[in-house]
Amino acid sequence: MPFRLAFFNAPIYSADNIQPTITTFQGKNAKGILIICRNFANAELQDFLSKIMKAVYADLLHDSAIWDVDALGITPWAGLKKLTSPKNVIFFGISPEELNLHIKFPIYKCIDWDACNFLIADDLLTIFEDKQKKQLLWRELQLMFAGKV
Repeated sequence: MPFRLAFFNAPIYSADNIQPTITTFQGKNAKGILIICRNFANAELQDFLSKIMKAVYADLLHDSAIWDVDALGITPWAGLKKLTSPKNVIFFGISPEELNLHIKFPIYKCIDWDACNFLIADDLLTIFEDKQKKQLLWRELQLMFAGKV
């Protein structure tokens, strides 16, 4: 029985055709910063996140795209990447697996993968209430935005 090599060259899955379920997000995305979070409608957490971004010389609504899964829903990573073309991605309280990104990223550790810097952190409310988690986040954001990842 002959061995058919064509099987190994057949595409199994193409991310090129994946589109996000929603095609809008909050923010102007001027610097290619994708923030994926929950609870962005909470004014206190919006203010907290704005201060976090100012600390790394970024304006929250001008420089980033905010994807609040509570408001916009879950969409596959490939579609989000295509929609926002991120350079830096911060997950607040969302696991990458929820967006069909099945890679284990360590929490509070900035990782360079797929032409992006990724940072996984606790949800905004947890960080807001915990000084130690604020310090962990701050350390990694400094690395991410200083380009030392």
